[in-house]
Amino acid sequence: MDRKGRIKMFCVLLACCLLSGPAFPALAYRVSAVPESVGPPEDPPAGPAEPVTAGAVWEQLLGLPAGRRADTGLPEGVPEETRLIAHTGLCARATQNSLLAFQLAGEAGYWAIETDVRWSADHVLVCYHDERVDRYTEGSGMVEYLTWEELSALRVAASNSEVCGPQPIAAFESYLDTCKEYGCHALIDLKYCNTGWRGMLK
Repeated sequence: MDRKGRIKMFCVLLACCLLSGPAFPALAYRVSAVPESVGPPEDPPAGPAEPVTAGAVWEQLLGLPAGRRADTGLPEGVPEETRLIAHTGLCARATQNSLLAFQLAGEAGYWAIETDVRWSADHVLVCYHDERVDRYTEGSGMVEYLTWEELSALRVAASNSEVCGPQPIAAFESYLDTCKEYGCHALIDLKYCNTGWRGMLK
């Protein structure tokens, strides 16, 4: 993103913060990916990669200085009402919607972790984006017509194979446990279900 683009994004975010009243104490900004400059090196070292911090994302997006406020950990210049959301977990470091991606987002200090929720044929809530498993796994079929046993046996391809390999489909309960462990807010995208979404809310 060039300087003009960064300035435009900052102005939009600042305007949203100024217009937010008491009913909207927090401005949620969705971050789907981490910029290349804070991503993994071309030849990653052995062992787990260091997590990308939420503050580093803001430094790259807005060109802000590296100084951080002690109270929030965000760079100087970022409005206090601003909150960072890890879209499908820290998906630049691990497979989207995987337990590993949720854990890395928690370690990086994100305010909230977003995930997509569907349910299996035996009514187990799972974290998965697509209606079918064909695109990212070696399996085939619709999520809602596969049992949890069948889904848990699948491995979801990693978008960044340099950092991690394929990951198992995460159970929604594990996602909630991770949010609680790291003190992150849960942001849930409840996907459409042909067999009736009302049952998912009970």
